[in-house]
Amino acid sequence: MSRDVEIRLSTTSRAADNLSTNFFENVGSDETVVYSGTRSIFFSPSGVGQFDFSFSFQQPFFFDPTRGHLLVEIRCPSHYSASGYYLSGTRVLGDAVSSLASSAVDGTSGVAFTDGVITRFTVQEPVSILALRHDPAGGTVALTWNSVSNAVYSVSSTAELQWPFTLLTNGVAGTPPVNVFSHPSPESSRFYLIRREQ
Repeated sequence: MSRDVEIRLSTTSRAADNLSTNFFENVGSDETVVYSGTRSIFFSPSGVGQFDFSFSFQQPFFFDPTRGHLLVEIRCPSHYSASGYYLSGTRVLGDAVSSLASSAVDGTSGVAFTDGVITRFTVQEPVSILALRHDPAGGTVALTWNSVSNAVYSVSSTAELQWPFTLLTNGVAGTPPVNVFSHPSPESSRFYLIRREQ
């Protein structure tokens, strides 16, 4: 089945098993929408620990554990039932996870649980830009970076060194040893981000 899903990450000062029942009181100031879109979601009723569905972040998020705890917020704008299906989780009072849930699509408060959904994060190695060349005559900017086989990259840019970045292209297949991406010269200075999607 296909569902609209939005995932937000932030750093919260709330400790596990001490979440407020008001969703907004748990959110950190660095809240970032890392994924928003429609995708097929498949639940395996007996697939404990199989990580049946995954999401590639559209925006990176930097987490520093010295600043607080990681808060993962999953929103489903359209209500649907997952009756008969289960997410792998843990239920241990006093451990490092807990949760807050609401069945209301626009709910501002929920019910707190000591349960936590088992989540795996796969961190990609950062991509280094080897060269950035401006061709005034051709009116283009070319970016060159080291690439590997079976990898897929995206290129984004921003006028100021802050999120969000504007996506220029994605689904760029790796062509080792390097990839080159060209696009029209911007009217002002730009910062570029090359991200490995898979």
